[in-house]
Amino acid sequence: MQQQWRQFLEQRGFAIDATAVAPRVRSNHLESDVGATRCVDLNHLTAMRFAGPDAITFLQGYLTCDMRESSATRALLGAYCNIKGRVVADAIVAQIGGQPALIVDASLREPIRASLAKYLAFARSRFDPPEAAPILLGLIDPPAAEALPTQPYASGPFRGGVAIALPGSQPRALVALAYEAAVDLWRDYESRAQTGDAAPWDLLDVRAGIAHVNATTSEEFLPQMLDYDRIDAVSFTKGCYLGQEIVARTQHLGRPKRHLQRLDWRGSPAPRVGTALTNAAGGAAGTLVGVATTAADAGEALAVVNDSSTGDLHATGVTFVLR
Repeated sequence: MQQQWRQFLEQRGFAIDATAVAPRVRSNHLESDVGATRCVDLNHLTAMRFAGPDAITFLQGYLTCDMRESSATRALLGAYCNIKGRVVADAIVAQIGGQPALIVDASLREPIRASLAKYLAFARSRFDPPEAAPILLGLIDPPAAEALPTQPYASGPFRGGVAIALPGSQPRALVALAYEAAVDLWRDYESRAQTGDAAPWDLLDVRAGIAHVNATTSEEFLPQMLDYDRIDAVSFTKGCYLGQEIVARTQHLGRPKRHLQRLDWRGSPAPRVGTALTNAAGGAAGTLVGVATTAADAGEALAVVNDSSTGDLHATGVTFVLR
């Protein structure tokens, strides 16, 4: 999170949760109403802009999505896998300033850069430095006057930056803006709607079945375990990319024994992504990959769960009920 933006939010009474895998803004009260028009902070994510003459070609060899379908008006959902087909990071891939950018969990920015470093020696493109990254905000149920894209993963210009429509039960868009434009947008929503942390955004992701990967779950799951094959985050016609052989073999010849499940949870302390789940006998049952809080001691979640698991699942102080 950029220091200037962090200070701007702290001056408005927001706290920064430094115990999270990537620092996250926290409101001083829970706001999980996904129906309210609001602007939320999404700077636990980061945009890694990849600039240069061969940027699209380079990324085509490392992402599960087909970069030939990327344009100024269309973003993509994809993943970067290791050689064993395990997801290092999920990414929204969008054109920012005419170049592709990977919007990923901020805890994975340096691991992604480091793991690609050996391949970048042969490329003519480079990642922009972290300090050049835009501010990321989420707009939920935005006014029609904003003229934002509406179809999932459609993208377009917005206040000097980029807006990307995302799926969900409520209209929403992720926007990437320069600092000054982000400040102006935040102040606009302060005066005529609401502002807050990412809690309602997390809930919309969980309800849409969109699982994310951070540093605690990186390189644990095949794309199929996260349902990425079902939400168009994997192309099976694009050709080779890192990990493609394993991903394709799993799709056509194998069957993972773990799959994404939606759950309700109740208890305390609130669980976090990466929390291991157990069954009634105490055996390993799954791993949380998405958590949303709807009350002080309750919420909804996504988990990669063993296909053999039945009944309630558990973590310290918390019970999970499969939907």
